[in-house]
Amino acid sequence: MPLRINHQLGMKNIAIVFGGKSPEHQISVRSARNVSAAIDRTQFNVIHIGIDQKGKWRLTDLATTEKYVSEAGVPLGLVIGNERPIIRLDTQEPLEIDLLYLVLHGPNGEDGTVQGLARLLNLPFIGPDVLGSAAVMDKDVTKRLLRQAGIAVAADRVVYRHEKEQLD
Repeated sequence: MPLRINHQLGMKNIAIVFGGKSPEHQISVRSARNVSAAIDRTQFNVIHIGIDQKGKWRLTDLATTEKYVSEAGVPLGLVIGNERPIIRLDTQEPLEIDLLYLVLHGPNGEDGTVQGLARLLNLPFIGPDVLGSAAVMDKDVTKRLLRQAGIAVAADRVVYRHEKEQLD
């Protein structure tokens, strides 16, 4: 993959990260396709990193990805502490990435977990940070924060898993 050529011309390498172990995997793939189509290719080189449903990161051809990230992509490894922490496992070459564009939905992606991983990898990313992502995934926490800020929210009731039978 000729990632270095465009990078040397002053273009930034943006890695779109999508898929994941979430039940919203397919929505993430669709969202990534929309984000990728909207990026100005005269200014940015786009790299597609798909996370399959088992959680494996892969260098992926988004054009051939239909609903799910397949095992056909090049497997990637993550090395905390490396200057270029995302490594192709087939060649051991690091990917030159300037920015992660996280297009993940649901648990294991939108909930602050991948944002925290990006922080550990020292990779800047687009979107909310770890705390903001984690807080809004928990609707009870979100409503508590909004109420404390004086923002009106709809009435709600928190039901825990062990209380589920009591609802009937």
